[in-house]
Amino acid sequence: MPVATAIGVESAVLAASLFRLPFGDDELAAAGGLIGQPVPLVKCKTIDLEVSAQAEIVLEGEIAPDPSQ
Repeated sequence: MPVATAIGVESAVLAASLFRLPFGDDELAAAGGLIGQPVPLVKCKTIDLEVSAQAEIVLEGEIAPDPSQ
């Protein structure tokens, strides 16, 4: 499973990550609602995910479905 951790994001993204949203709702859409515009995203370099374009650091990787791997 691909995983990306964005560090140093804008405050709206950080605040939205703490919201209790219904399953399937998008935290980045909630962050966009806070700032009144969509959160700019960029594609990760090594995995097929997108992260906030304003992140200072992005950690990319994969988590094996079987913990013994």
